[in-house]
Amino acid sequence: MIFKFQRNFLIFKVNRSGGQDVWNHRYRKYKIKQQGKPDDFASIHEVVRRRLERGKQDGDLPDCLMIDGGIGQLAAACSARDDLDVQID
Repeated sequence: MIFKFQRNFLIFKVNRSGGQDVWNHRYRKYKIKQQGKPDDFASIHEVVRRRLERGKQDGDLPDCLMIDGGIGQLAAACSARDDLDVQID
């Protein structure tokens, strides 16, 4: 079995503070563009997609994504990854 060492991890986590959604990524905050009632799944899809789009353009894709949440958040992140045809764990 061959093991690949992961060099570049991205961890996405939502923090709710004062009624505002703040998404953190390596201490970077993303302002959610989605309008209407807060939707964790749509928000994580938006943030992961935005980061991966930028990573594709800059040649800076992560080796691994870690999603803080349940199966719904994971599915939303995987959907964003698949929309862009990006191959990461």
